[in-house]
Amino acid sequence: MALTKINASVIANNTIAVGNIADNSVDATKIASNSILTRHIDDDQITTDQIAANTIATANIADNAVDGTKIASNSILTRHIDDNQIGIDQLNVSDGSNGQALTTNGSGTLAFSTISSTPTSIADADSDTKIQVEESSDEDVIRFDVGGTEYMTLTSNGKLNVTEIAHISSGSLEIGNGDEKQIFDASGATIQFQTADTERMRIDGSGNIGIGQTPTTNSRLWVTGLTGKYATYLTFPSGGYGMGMNTSSGTSNTFHYYFNQGTFVGQVYTNGSATIWASASDYRLKENVVTDWDATTRLKQLKPSRFNFIKDSSNTLQDGFLAHEVQDIVPEAIVGVKDEVDENGDAKYQSIDQSKLVPLLTKALQEQQTIIEDLKSRIETLEG
Repeated sequence: MALTKINASVIANNTIAVGNIADNSVDATKIASNSILTRHIDDDQITTDQIAANTIATANIADNAVDGTKIASNSILTRHIDDNQIGIDQLNVSDGSNGQALTTNGSGTLAFSTISSTPTSIADADSDTKIQVEESSDEDVIRFDVGGTEYMTLTSNGKLNVTEIAHISSGSLEIGNGDEKQIFDASGATIQFQTADTERMRIDGSGNIGIGQTPTTNSRLWVTGLTGKYATYLTFPSGGYGMGMNTSSGTSNTFHYYFNQGTFVGQVYTNGSATIWASASDYRLKENVVTDWDATTRLKQLKPSRFNFIKDSSNTLQDGFLAHEVQDIVPEAIVGVKDEVDENGDAKYQSIDQSKLVPLLTKALQEQQTIIEDLKSRIETLEG
């Protein structure tokens, strides 16, 4: 005789209870293979009330009985398990000790293990590109390697080094390699440029620039040159201009001031319509002043000439002097030494400031005028 299917209508409420089932009466021989399916149990009907405490135990489930084929995909969800209900007691794992971590042996066995305290890193397959924490014990350094080369480190004092090309320390950013570097000093609001471990240039917080020395507040640009060298040297193309200067108003301004060991010696000045090249002549700068001296004798020794410069392809004749011929007569008018050469054997040419001849010419003219007036007086006496 065929059995009638058991459905919800033939089972009275609360009739399947612990008291109705004898201990160990439901074993594997009483349940046919593949006879309990998901469709036999109505949705949401197995709740905490239906499962007695400690009834789902290892002894009730045969080894390997619950495999992937017995659990439908996506059927066990977080909402099916009450909060904080799966702990150490539910896992076949010992409690472990403080500081240990849950690990796996790769074969499905879980255990608490102590994580090694030796240096750790994040690395690629061959470990030549990595981020490494403490290369040696208690080094307190993070290292960054790429392709087997260390390019950057972060030290315990907060100093970031990028292959000695850049690092930040004490509010300053240093960019460079070894003693060739630029220093951006946030605390002092300056930018410093170094070569050979020596500062060569600095820009201060006001934008003042010092080359070869520290900037000063009374100069936007201050350049200190080397002995026997140019402080500045300008080269410009044909048709170009070496230097341009402009005043912000039409009033008088000084383009250049010149000093000798800190003492004023001259200036280039504009009065608004013309340029004046002026040497220092203030009486307060002078001593041993005499006015009674022989100018005519010295004037007669000068040899005015006419000539053209070799570089002048037009061979235009000019009036002037040969510098070495003036040097013994008016030495202050000449710069340089006759036939002088530099350390490379190149000529160091003499120069002349012809304005320095004006006092000699003036004094000689006065002497001639005195003679003329004396002769004139004598002639008038003779004719009278």
